Amino acid sequence: MKSLFDIQINGFAGVDFQQRDLSLAEMRRAVDALAAHETLRFFPTLITDAPGALENNLANFEQLRELDPVVSEAVCGYHLEGPWLSSEPGYRGAHEPRFIGPSHLDDFDILQQAAGGVQKRGSSR
Repeated sequence: MKSLFDIQINGFAGVDFQQRDLSLAEMRRAVDALAAHETLRFFPTLITDAPGALENNLANFEQLRELDPVVSEAVCGYHLEGPWLSSEPGYRGAHEPRFIGPSHLDDFDILQQAAGGVQKRGSSR
């Protein structure tokens, strides 16, 4: 059996990875359905959202990964579409313009920490 890796997946099997408070049962449904289609590892994709929402979603993914070794093995990183996109019409696609803004390293650090990242700027780890 071949094994596929998907670097950008917004959801699967009726599960939207953007939804607030994604449950373990929903996440397992998506992971199991992806595995049935030979996709064993993937990056859940999150799009531009309200302040704090991306952080909360990433932290929730990390909690789900801690609760289930199958989810932990399948989710091996994250893909963010925004919020650091061009605000020019035509370049932002379906992203909500009010949540798009310039990038700041401190904002990235917050998201990195929520996603389980342990390496911080200046760290030797």
